Amino acid sequence: FDMYFLDYQMPGMNGLELEKSLREKGVKSYISFITAFPNIYVMQEAMNYETHRFLFKPVENDPDMLYDTLNSLILSAELKNTIKLKRRDGIEDWLVKEDIICVEASEKSSFVTTVNGEEEYVYLLKDIQGKLPKRFFVRIQRSFVINLTQVKSSSGGKRTVLMKNGMEIPIGRAFYQKFNEAYLVFCSEHK
Repeated sequence: FDMYFLDYQMPGMNGLELEKSLREKGVKSYISFITAFPNIYVMQEAMNYETHRFLFKPVENDPDMLYDTLNSLILSAELKNTIKLKRRDGIEDWLVKEDIICVEASEKSSFVTTVNGEEEYVYLLKDIQGKLPKRFFVRIQRSFVINLTQVKSSSGGKRTVLMKNGMEIPIGRAFYQKFNEAYLVFCSEHK
């Protein structure tokens, strides 16, 4: 399954025990809790097992809460997909979109930096950007596209973005407002 909705109070074992059991079996699905009795201990403990969301009963009272949870799942699943890119030496790589930190343009190719390192591919920046989800990947200057999920911080005064791998990339003046808008939307939906 892509997502499990668990109640904390269930017969036999509680939702937290079930979540722990699923994770120990290697289940990577998204898990959200639906509960009538929010408990800070349960919430903190559940976060150790990568709980996706908490929804509070009755769900009918706040249908947007369920919609937002499902929408978040769709957006997150979009990043789990892979893209196939051909290197200069002709070898084709499959890259997980969420592992891509940034794409940098070169003359007739592009360098893709992932959590595993950097590689040169025989595509123009715009061609690689076209294969990536627009809601997560944004151009911050003529020669750089970044993954918003890989941003550690942004400095408005210096107009730079610090990536989780330590790269500091300047934001072009013409791209600054568009970056800010995209980053604010991203943060409101995911952070």
